[in-house]
Amino acid sequence: MSESKSKPVICKNDGKLHVCEYCNQTFTDRSNKHRHQKFRCPDNPHKSDIELKISDKNNGTIIKSFMSILAKNISDQNTKIEKLTEIAEHSGLVHNTNNVNIDQNIGTQNNITIYLTEKIDFVKALQEIYGWDEAKAINHIKERLSQDGKGDVDLFCDIYLVGKKKNWSIIRQDRKTKHFLIKDRNNKVISDPGGVKLFKSFKDNYTDTLLRLSSREIKKVVEDKISPDFENRRDYLMDDFDLRSVQNKIYGLRKCDHKVFIKNLSGHIDNTEDEEEFENSYM
Repeated sequence: MSESKSKPVICKNDGKLHVCEYCNQTFTDRSNKHRHQKFRCPDNPHKSDIELKISDKNNGTIIKSFMSILAKNISDQNTKIEKLTEIAEHSGLVHNTNNVNIDQNIGTQNNITIYLTEKIDFVKALQEIYGWDEAKAINHIKERLSQDGKGDVDLFCDIYLVGKKKNWSIIRQDRKTKHFLIKDRNNKVISDPGGVKLFKSFKDNYTDTLLRLSSREIKKVVEDKISPDFENRRDYLMDDFDLRSVQNKIYGLRKCDHKVFIKNLSGHIDNTEDEEEFENSYM
């Protein structure tokens, strides 16, 4: 290793730069160094095989690169996203029964029923249920996303199992066989042995929500590539929004075993039933 690489690098204002541990390239921002090491450093043997070419300012390859991973046809996917957004906004996302505030760890919520039979945007659903702004709803989804399988079940409960069981849009008909009934807005029920349809509906809505969020954030970055703020917006996409984690979650949802999800969901329902039985015994 050359002498110049072994010396600490200091800024002119005596502030220490962030130095790549593999090639010793210096950066003024920690996130820039992290992204360089993760995707670009030629000397990092663990560099990711997937690199989103956000730094190419001469062409808009980022959308093509990202969506080629997530979908074969970006135009079809964007059309699907736009249609889903329109459905969520105009077809009645939720059915508001009574605005009764209930204090829980997640915060104040309304007695709102979200139906598994309908296409919804999880961001909008969380806003409706808990009165959050968009940023808080998105951050909540990102937190659940980082918790793997447990986070999936918790997110399902945050949206579909709100308040007392009588307000839920699902009924577990048999605890042992995990046979569910799914209610629609007109109180008609669909038989769902093993929770297969239940999980598919959740997975599809979750995937569409993540695709919609990712597409929107990507477009923010590439709309004006000559902007002096381009680098910061690109860093936000890769680091704070964590586009890679969103990608991995979408892949994971495709491969997720519904049986594991339903088993964990049933455990949550068991706890809820026990809590309600305990509360009723003292009423």
